[in-house]
Amino acid sequence: MNVNSAQNAYRQMEQEINQSPQVKCYLVEIIAKRTQDKPWKPTFGGVKKEADERIRRISIDKFYEIITGDKQAFFKLVVTLPQLLKEIVAEEGIIQTGENTVLSELEKQNPNHLLALFNLSFQQYEGFREFLEENKENFVG
Repeated sequence: MNVNSAQNAYRQMEQEINQSPQVKCYLVEIIAKRTQDKPWKPTFGGVKKEADERIRRISIDKFYEIITGDKQAFFKLVVTLPQLLKEIVAEEGIIQTGENTVLSELEKQNPNHLLALFNLSFQQYEGFREFLEENKENFVG
């Protein structure tokens, strides 16, 4: 997210919590460095904003946990997706054309796309650490 987008998002969140003090606002990070749920303390123009517990930065796994009540909901979704996508492609007869650079980058990491995705993106998220540890022999590139 660029600085202008971050400022606009934060200002909208500030406005929302000022109008409705019981509200919490979340910046959900789809690809975060690690699992997190913490107050968002942005720096704008060299000035660090004071933290407000009601404006938070959270990783996607924590977001799914909040909305489902299941600590491993995001993990379960990601594990289910490859089979679901395979079934949809088979049912719909979807044909891929052109080069898919995302897949080629994942294949460089590991021919198993799911394991490569886990290794590159989600290793710090809830549920994935244990999965990676149990399946580490599959992560040799």
